[in-house]
Amino acid sequence: MNSQVLKTLEHLDLAPFRHHLEELRSRLLKVLAFFCTIFLLAYWFSEEIMRILLTPLSSSYLGSSHGLVYTALTEGFFAYLKIAFWTALLLTTPFFVYQAWAFVAPGLYPKEKSFLRRIVFWGGALFFAGGLFGFFVLFPTLLAFSLGYAAQDLLPMPRIGQYVVLLVKFVFFTGLVFEVPFTMALAIESGIIERETIKKKRKFFLIGLYALSAFLVPTDIFSQILLFGPLWLLFELGLKLSIFIHKRND
Repeated sequence: MNSQVLKTLEHLDLAPFRHHLEELRSRLLKVLAFFCTIFLLAYWFSEEIMRILLTPLSSSYLGSSHGLVYTALTEGFFAYLKIAFWTALLLTTPFFVYQAWAFVAPGLYPKEKSFLRRIVFWGGALFFAGGLFGFFVLFPTLLAFSLGYAAQDLLPMPRIGQYVVLLVKFVFFTGLVFEVPFTMALAIESGIIERETIKKKRKFFLIGLYALSAFLVPTDIFSQILLFGPLWLLFELGLKLSIFIHKRND
């Protein structure tokens, strides 16, 4: 039996498979080299990037005259490493998507290419818009509320490590939240859930969206409402978008 399998493998032409593996390896190495280059540049300019990341803090209660502190000897160093890493990851993502597209595109039909382009474009655009909303609107509001308890005998001293981690998580989650209409439209169009089911159980979906807002911003009801408003609009947009896609396909 083993000899028959070996003879069969000997007659197989593995050249195309090896070519694809070599191409995949080459593209992954390009992505890795791009990431490392951006990481080094981001670490070199980490102080300038940090000033940008301090924008929400500067517009909050503390004002621009206050900064961050670090309580461990290595905390400042690792905070700047995190800044460089997340900056490199963010800037490498479009290059990675391009390399992935260049790898799979030759094997796709024109209709599949068009569908995949729309997914990448709208998914990326909504995530980017959500990140900007979280960075410039929601996160400063959260900081203003959290730091509003400062008093003469209660001095806030936010740590740089915690600030960077909280900011990255917040921007990332708000970016994911803005994917709601796109995800809804795909789920309806692929038959995972019916549009009429969502309409009938709209109240439960809205309660779930508010629960998501409370999970993302557990300390401030005003920020929860501020996040729930766009979520509600995005939910309704998802329903409208699914109708538009359905009519266009018909």
